[in-house]
Amino acid sequence: ALLLVALRAVLQRTRQRDDLALFTLPETLTFALGTLCQQGFHTTPGVTSVRLVMFSTLLASLFVFTAYSAKIVAILQTPSDALRTIDDLTRSPITIGVQDTTYKKVYFLESPDESTQQLYRRKILPQGERAYHSVVDGIARVRTGLFAFQVESSSGYDIIRQTFTEREKCSLKEIEAFKLPLVAVPMRKNSGYRELFATRLRWQREVGLMSRERR
Repeated sequence: ALLLVALRAVLQRTRQRDDLALFTLPETLTFALGTLCQQGFHTTPGVTSVRLVMFSTLLASLFVFTAYSAKIVAILQTPSDALRTIDDLTRSPITIGVQDTTYKKVYFLESPDESTQQLYRRKILPQGERAYHSVVDGIARVRTGLFAFQVESSSGYDIIRQTFTEREKCSLKEIEAFKLPLVAVPMRKNSGYRELFATRLRWQREVGLMSRERR
């Protein structure tokens, strides 16, 4: 019985040495490469310390791979900064559309901004009447991609809220096509009508008349 126990102990030590002998330099490089590629290893070492090293390496590789994948997904989901100005939009292959209203044509024609004029001559004027769309049709084309639509914010965002998903909303980018002139009611300084006009204008905003006119 004692002889059998001694032989068993010798066999176990020999097996451990054989397991350690497999970890030559090529085997170590193979294990490192397999760990980076999220692969296992063909040998299970018998030594506890080697097992702990392999387990720690594989666990660290898992954390690195997860962090790398999350970073790639975040980069892909981030909206592009390639379009920041009107000039960027003019040079891009994106098709331009405009909300079909009479005053939009006048704004583009009479805009003092050279960038806006260039956008109109290169992107809008060659299309003719095909460049002008209703709010619903224009926003629908924006959703399909490679299409920019100039629209009143109140009207456009209302359709976007109804038809776009949350992910599609995050991918939108807004560029100011032209600066609208300030609209005001001129009157004499210290005039007694100032408070009257201010009261009625606030009332029009509260009851929704201004919102209706914008639509």
